[in-house]
Amino acid sequence: MLPRITQLLVFMRRTNYLRTIACLIIWVTPMIAFTQTFQRTYGGTGTERGYSVIQDSDGNYIFSGSTTTSGAGGTDIYLAKINTAAVVVWSNAFGGAGNEIAYSVVQANDGGYVIAGSTTSFGAGGSDVYLLKTDSDGTLKWTATFGGAADDEASCVTTTTDGGFAITGYTISYGAGLKDVYLIKTNSDASTFWTSVIGSASDDEAYSIIQDTDGGYVMSGYTQGYGSAGNDNAYVIKTDNAGAVSWTQVIGGGNADELYDIVQNTDGTYLAVGGTKSVGCCGVGYEVYFVMLSNAGGIIWDRVLGDDGSGSDEAGTSLVLLNNGSYVVTGYTKSFGAGAKDILLTRVSFSGASTTVHWLNAIGGAGVDEGKSVVNTNDGGFAVAGITTGFGAGGDDVYFIKSNSTGSSSCNTLANFLFVGVTGFASTNGSVSAAGGSSSSGGTASSAATKVAYNACTNTVLPVDMLRFWAIQEGNTVHLLWSTVTELNNDHFTVERSIDADQWKAIGNIPGAGNSSTQENYDFIDFEPLSNDPAETFFYRLRQTDRNGHNEYFGPVPVRPVAEEGISLFPNPSDGKFAMTIHDSFAKKDGKILVLVRDIFGREYYSKIIFNSRSEVSIAVDPENKIPAGVYTVIASSDDQIYMKSIVIY
Repeated sequence: MLPRITQLLVFMRRTNYLRTIACLIIWVTPMIAFTQTFQRTYGGTGTERGYSVIQDSDGNYIFSGSTTTSGAGGTDIYLAKINTAAVVVWSNAFGGAGNEIAYSVVQANDGGYVIAGSTTSFGAGGSDVYLLKTDSDGTLKWTATFGGAADDEASCVTTTTDGGFAITGYTISYGAGLKDVYLIKTNSDASTFWTSVIGSASDDEAYSIIQDTDGGYVMSGYTQGYGSAGNDNAYVIKTDNAGAVSWTQVIGGGNADELYDIVQNTDGTYLAVGGTKSVGCCGVGYEVYFVMLSNAGGIIWDRVLGDDGSGSDEAGTSLVLLNNGSYVVTGYTKSFGAGAKDILLTRVSFSGASTTVHWLNAIGGAGVDEGKSVVNTNDGGFAVAGITTGFGAGGDDVYFIKSNSTGSSSCNTLANFLFVGVTGFASTNGSVSAAGGSSSSGGTASSAATKVAYNACTNTVLPVDMLRFWAIQEGNTVHLLWSTVTELNNDHFTVERSIDADQWKAIGNIPGAGNSSTQENYDFIDFEPLSNDPAETFFYRLRQTDRNGHNEYFGPVPVRPVAEEGISLFPNPSDGKFAMTIHDSFAKKDGKILVLVRDIFGREYYSKIIFNSRSEVSIAVDPENKIPAGVYTVIASSDDQIYMKSIVIY
């Protein structure tokens, strides 16, 4: 059988290359960069907190929160963009002499960002709902406030199908009592389209909002005016697209119950997550609370995830629905982990009466750590923004975690966690039952409980904080490049190579920097790689050794050679702009050459058709937008030839 690259070239000779290129890109497997999993803190000597995170259309991460280190005074809004290597692209503080906090951020249709929270510096009095818009570079475009003479606050903002925004939270300025659910619909320029106030004579508040598939809005939070008197009861509200209430649902027992986030499933049902003290094992602290509701607001079931000890206290604060129908949840746990409170990150799925905990991680240090927001990233992993008191520059700091598809961010200590199947509560729709028990007005704990393993990250201050690890083919050699952000007692790195990512051979040692708090850059060239066959893949990894003899591994990085003799790139690594030389072996006849730059996921960052001559020629590859840091494949294709070369963008 012909090698795959030969088969591909034969196929291209028989077809027009412009039609063939789509099939080509699906087949190509470029150099794959080290999959970034990391834990970082962001902040200064004051207090910084992260409440919301998104991954934007460029693949970078945006988080919003609050800061006292910088800004105009008091507490100010903290908005930052970091790239996939955890490097800050930009950060800004917004606010006045009073206090401002941003609880939610979304990306607008024009690529900018919209932030919602509260302000005491501006508005009608007390605190007011604060809405801000920036461009893609973080430059402030406009601000708006909503509210009256008393306190009003936004907890969440979402984009709407008409290009505007929907904001929810609470208002004391308007409504029937103390706090009432505040729903504001704006146009794209923040002008008010309509507002709606929903609630009882007691406190009612919404923490999250989504736009339903029918164009209406669904919010989750708590109510003290409905359900069990004197307690927080879980509260879900559905409105139409004009803010009129379609239905409400109250779920609660004899203690506090709240729902912090909600998603709509593909079948139209809803899953909400929060915390409950009414049911579970011990009734001492909160336990993670799941409620499944029908499209009409009926309770299908409710279940909890929690510890079996008297110190039980955990809650789910944010969730995301995955394409496979399962859910990833973040929040906090006091039951397990390294300190007073640790970030909880878990993936669960539900099928009828069955609940599956696929994996569960507790992440943190000796202090208080809490996850506030989670998103599914485009590499299949997850990003979490939250708060830490145990790490960082001082006080509270933003805690940012980038995990892989199993929620791991370089921690792996097994322990036990308890899943408890829980009975339902008496609610506005009557009592319901769930896996493991029968209906009961008080919500007693089910006797059905299953131990599941979880991963406890007990130390996020690693000897080496790796920023990136790349491998790039250069002719008949492989060039390895890596950078560290900090090093503690680092003696050396050992470069190891493998044909199967199982059996490894050491091929070189590079001295470490010892102790360093600045970026350190390393490189190593393998002059005798295992293969030049494009059909074969081999691997590299780093073994870091500290001065006490302890080891830590980074990688592996897969390397698959590519045909590259027809073109060369300079400089490499590059800042995103570089020259490509087409050598005589490629430019041997007149014709068109299609030049593409694609990342490891096949996303296109540059495309141009050039007309070549019979002699060697160099062209400038100058993308309009900055290419994010990473490893990319440059592809040059004529009607009968194709050449590829990897390039590192820093």
